[in-house]
Amino acid sequence: APTARSSGVLKSLYASTVIMQALDVHSTMALVSKGGTEANPIMAGLVDNKAAFIGVKAAVAATPIFAARKISKRSKTGAIVMLVAVNSAYAFVVSHNYRVARSLQ
Repeated sequence: APTARSSGVLKSLYASTVIMQALDVHSTMALVSKGGTEANPIMAGLVDNKAAFIGVKAAVAATPIFAARKISKRSKTGAIVMLVAVNSAYAFVVSHNYRVARSLQ
């Protein structure tokens, strides 16, 4: 059934949202450890406190997941599109972080 399939897609996207945030933490820490800086001014003050940074990133992961759960009640497709967009943006950020970290070696 389409509903069961879209629910499975949503669950996969929830997991990938968490994974992308974890990769963002890892790639940011790799970048900072090599002398790079956090480009996001809101997050820049947190990277020196790893626990606080991870806590905020956990909240950042939870926010689109909770939004998607709410959106999915009206439109599973809308929720899927939103999560794909968020995860795609973070995939770009993570890729950029690792690329810059490699260049600083």
